[in-house]
Amino acid sequence: MKTMSDKARKEIEKTKRGIEKYLAIMRAVGHTNVAEDAAFQHLFNGFYQVRRNEAWRRIFYAYMEAQKGKNLSIEEVMTYLQRNASGERVELSFASKLLHTLDPTRPIYDRKVAAYLDLETPPAYWRQDKKFACQLANYREIEAWYRTPSARALSDKFDRLFPEYRDQIGRVKKIDFIIWRELSAD
Repeated sequence: MKTMSDKARKEIEKTKRGIEKYLAIMRAVGHTNVAEDAAFQHLFNGFYQVRRNEAWRRIFYAYMEAQKGKNLSIEEVMTYLQRNASGERVELSFASKLLHTLDPTRPIYDRKVAAYLDLETPPAYWRQDKKFACQLANYREIEAWYRTPSARALSDKFDRLFPEYRDQIGRVKKIDFIIWRELSAD
C-alpha cells in the first residue's frame, strides 16, 4: 500500500487552511459592509495578498460593497479600478478577485493561473490600452478554458483530495485551488 509522503501531507494541510480562509471570506461578504469591516478586509488582504496602499484599498472595498448584487463584467471592474484606484495601471488580478468574490462562477486571474495556461503577460513598456486589451483577452481565454474537460478534471481532483469541501466550494474555485497547489509544489 502506497502511503502519503510528509511533503504531500503538509501540502494538503496548507491547502485546507487556504480553503478555510476562502470559505470565511465567501460566508462574510454577503453579511457585512466590506467597505467598513476591517476584519473582512484583513482576511481578504491576507488571502489574496493585497499589498496596496490605504487609499487604493478604501476605493477597492467601497466599490466591492457598491457592486453587490449587480451583474458585472470584468471590463467594468478593470476600468473602474484603472480610472479610480490604480493610477491608470491595469489590475486584472485584483479585478478578477473582486468579481469572483461577488460572483463565484467567475474565474480568478493571477500569475499562477497565467503560468499554468501559458498566457502572455503584457510587458511594462506597453501602452495602457494595449495592456488592457491583452489582459481582457487573457481573461476570456481563462473563461473558455474553465469549460474544458481539462478544467473539469481539476475540479474532480479537488473533490477526491478534499471530499469534505465538495459541496462548499464552486467548481471554479476548486480548479483555482488545484492550480495553486500544483504550481506551489514545484
